[in-house]
Amino acid sequence: MSHPELIESADRLVIHSPVPIGRRLFFAGLGVLPLLAPYELLIKPNWQHYRNPVFFFVMVISMGAIAISALLFFAAVAGLSSTMVFDRPTATFNYSFLG
Repeated sequence: MSHPELIESADRLVIHSPVPIGRRLFFAGLGVLPLLAPYELLIKPNWQHYRNPVFFFVMVISMGAIAISALLFFAAVAGLSSTMVFDRPTATFNYSFLG
């Protein structure tokens, strides 16, 4: 597990918090699991009648599963490594991030 890196000097405090590649791969792997719901509920059954209340219920569940997968894939790709800098002489705080 990667912990934040703390660099301290007389006039500056820098906190660097990276997102390791293992955590990104974990999120990407988790993103695949919710995609089983649309496959099992929409693609596999071969729906014949789309004006069915059960179909609309299944569609809502599938859209939610796709949204969760998209969120997990986004977390895997854009997991942000952040850096915070507290600068005493200028009395400023800077925050930056890298994807």
